[in-house]
Amino acid sequence: MINFLVSKRFTRAARSFSWATAFCLLWSQAIAAAHTDINAAIQSAIDDPAVPFELDTHCSDKQSRRALTVFRGTTAIWNGQTQILLGADDRRALLELLLASGFSEFDARYGEAKKADKQEAPLRVSCRVHLTISGLTKSSLQEFMGEASPGLLDLAHALLDRVEPLSESGTTAVSLEDGLNKLADGVLLPEMLELRLLDLPDDAATAGVILRVSGGDISRQQYRPGKLVGDVVEDTIDECSMRNVVAALREAEVWNLPRNLKHAGTAELDVSVLGHRHNTQARTSYARVDGDLQSRFEQLLSRLETLETICP
Repeated sequence: MINFLVSKRFTRAARSFSWATAFCLLWSQAIAAAHTDINAAIQSAIDDPAVPFELDTHCSDKQSRRALTVFRGTTAIWNGQTQILLGADDRRALLELLLASGFSEFDARYGEAKKADKQEAPLRVSCRVHLTISGLTKSSLQEFMGEASPGLLDLAHALLDRVEPLSESGTTAVSLEDGLNKLADGVLLPEMLELRLLDLPDDAATAGVILRVSGGDISRQQYRPGKLVGDVVEDTIDECSMRNVVAALREAEVWNLPRNLKHAGTAELDVSVLGHRHNTQARTSYARVDGDLQSRFEQLLSRLETLETICP
């Protein structure tokens, strides 16, 4: 009887071990495949300049912060304030840095655990590298405190160092008005505009709208407080929509609109171009202001919310 029980327990343990081993093996194979896929996608983008990618990199410490955002592999924003047009050599250099560093094998996060007393003091620096390419994403973050990853820090600084000199000849805006004018003239590209509009009617049974323009993309979604209605419709912003959005913002002189306006329902409009931002919030309960300002705001909302009919 004892031998039977021992044998039964051993069999169960062996099965558990077998399942655990199989799971670990499958997990390892999945991770290895993901690394291979990311590397293949990066290599494909190196070989073919037409392959787009998005790259977000930043490093900050107590003294400074450097940030780089690359859109479609061709346009970049440096420190949120300067537009940079990447040449073929710049684009290739960024991709080669990602590939040579072994970025695909980096952990998602470093520095979560505090360093032991006998170890060196933790670096007071935070860095992040995030890549989207060919439908794949890879991100690695260095926490502000804790043990550092030399590989991630070296890669982040190398990416930033490669692009920073280009910012000296980049394009900036001195104000939101200037930025919108440069967008209208084609001096700044659509990726430089950030816009978010939320408009909810007083009637809770009627759906409102959320409109976003970000990174050269436009998205629309119907919305009720606490409940999304319908799917998000997102696409690259077309020339017609971009032209009409910028024209509506300029004609309303959005940079001069009050921070608070009266509106039937709840509306919030946030617009920024290369670090210059304006936000207007409108509520039923807010006091009415000068009629021209109210009219400009309402006309602006109407134009933004009817883009689909203007640019089908």
